[in-house]
This record gives sequence, structure tokens and C-alpha cells, in this order.
Amino acid sequence: MNGNEREFWFSTPDDANTRAVDGRTMNDVFMGTAMGNVYHYNGTDWWNIKEISNPAYFITNIRVFKDEVFIIGILNDTIQRTIVIHGILK
Repeated sequence: MNGNEREFWFSTPDDANTRAVDGRTMNDVFMGTAMGNVYHYNGTDWWNIKEISNPAYFITNIRVFKDEVFIIGILNDTIQRTIVIHGILK
């Protein structure tokens, strides 16, 4: 760290094998895990976003741009495929 960055520590959910983290602020953070779980941190608690979590996903990257979030991963089924989940932040 060169003095311009700030360091923050989070307590993550117990089953988290963290693969990717990104967010707009320290109270608006997304995390993806190797087990396919996608979490959102609201400044107080981590919430599993069950609508897009899937044990067949291996999350590799999360990027937040302004009011959009992109979750990138690999779907391991009969053939390996790349997945991109896109959402609009409110």
C-alpha cells in the first residue's frame, strides 16, 4: 500500500471459499465463491443471493461498474462453459 489506499477487513460467511470480491462502497460489496455462492454485503450482514447462486458455478471474477454488476464464472456440467451474470444495482 502506498498510503492512498485504505485497508478494510470483512468477516465472511462460514462456507466462503472466496474467489472474487468487488463493490461500489464498503457498504455495498459482492463476493463469489468456488462453491457457486454469490453474496452481497450491506454494511452489516452478508446475504446469499440464492436466485443466482448455484453449486455448479465456479465464480472467477466480479466487477461492479457504476450501477451494474457482472459475475463471471465457469459452469461445470457435461461440457465446461463460461457464464456471465449481469445485474443492475438499485
